[in-house]
Amino acid sequence: MAEFTHESTESQEEEELQEEVLDFAPAALDDSLPEVEDPLQEINLGTEEDPRPTFISALLKEPLKNELVALLQEFKDCFAWHYHEMPGLDRELVEHKLPIKKGYLPVKQARRRMSIWTQN
Repeated sequence: MAEFTHESTESQEEEELQEEVLDFAPAALDDSLPEVEDPLQEINLGTEEDPRPTFISALLKEPLKNELVALLQEFKDCFAWHYHEMPGLDRELVEHKLPIKKGYLPVKQARRRMSIWTQN
């Protein structure tokens, strides 16, 4: 019959309680990120002749969805769908341009990853 001593059980418990140090997952595993966006439902805040499309989450329950659509309809004049609806706004401020020399193609850079984990 084997005897267990108090000393041997303490060392076993210490081994079990030691924190495991893990390495970061290989970058190749990060390419298949989970889908985190809600499916969208398009709603028209305008008319058939002048559509004003916007999108809301398709996962909203019916009472909340109706309230949200009513709120968007009430304040639809706060949104701009066309540039001419924003008088006084300088085009140089709102247009994004990439100056590229003639005869050259834009360079596609490799995707840069940032870790969400920090080491203390």
